[in-house]
Formats: sequence, C-alpha cells, structure tokens
Amino acid sequence: MSVDEPPVVARTLAEAYVHLDLVLERPGSQDVAPPVEGADGWVVATGGHRVAVPYAGELAARKAGLMFGEGRSALIDCGQWAIIGAVHARRALERDVLGGGGAKSDQDYGAIVAGWQLAVAALGEALAFVPEDADEAPDTAFWTETGRRARADDPGRFTRRRLEDDLGFFQRNLDDVQHLHD
Repeated sequence: MSVDEPPVVARTLAEAYVHLDLVLERPGSQDVAPPVEGADGWVVATGGHRVAVPYAGELAARKAGLMFGEGRSALIDCGQWAIIGAVHARRALERDVLGGGGAKSDQDYGAIVAGWQLAVAALGEALAFVPEDADEAPDTAFWTETGRRARADDPGRFTRRRLEDDLGFFQRNLDDVQHLHD
C-alpha cells in the first residue's frame, strides 16, 4: 500500500492494531507509531500500511463495551478471529494454571484477565459471522489465506454450537479468575 492510497478503515483502535499485527505478521509489534489525530478520526500507520479509525466508531464501541466495535469486521475474517481468541485463551490459561495456579501479583492478574477478555472479545467477533438463521459461518466469512486454512483444518470449529461452547468456556474462565481475585 502506498502513502497515496486511502487507508483501510477499522471500527476501533484495538481492531486497527490487531489488523496491523496480522498484515505485518509481527504480533505485538512495537514499531507501530502512535495514532495521528485528524478531523474525523485517527490514522495508525506502520510498514507502509495505514488504518483509519473514525472517532464515532471508537466512541460507539466504548459506550457499548465492545473492544473491537459494532457489527462485523471488514478487515479480520472469522478464521482469524477464532485463532486470535484461541491464542489469547491459551496464553491466559498457561499464565494462570501453569504459572502455579493463579496470579502471583497484580501484574500477573492483569495479564490473565486481559488475556481472557481478548479471547472472549475475539471469539465474539468470530461468532458475529454466523448468520442468525444459520448453523455455521458461511464461505464468505473466510477471505484470508489464514482464515480459509483454519476452516479447512477444522471445519467444525466454525459452527454456531462450537463457537458458543468455546465462548462460554472462555467467559467462565474470565469470571472464575475475577471471582477468585476479589
């Protein structure tokens, strides 16, 4: 993407950063510049990629308590969201259970909770691709190579039932961690 091309549009800053991590294939990359404020929103840029985030979308998401925004993503497909959810759930579980059974510090607790929150939000994004009258995500929900490969590797992962079951598991773990810490 050249600087002259218009940026792609994300619903929130969180979605913009996740999108950049995916297109740059450098998860958690620290070389993303801070967002630049404009008249109608921010632009986040790195590595020749630019993502616009309208202020209105960010505000609506915050008011609704949605990490990644309202509606379905136009940048990140169903398969990618499911992978993101699974990765963050695994990290939270490893830090919690394999780390000795719970948070050893406020920093550990924060990281575990953030991991489960990201897992819940990402899987909710994947579930948003399943139409209300359908039992599974349609072919059109998988437009990236990564997403199509995830579906080919485990098609059952993208049924409504499986996504809802996994989402429930993630949410119960988040609730348990928060309950045990309080």
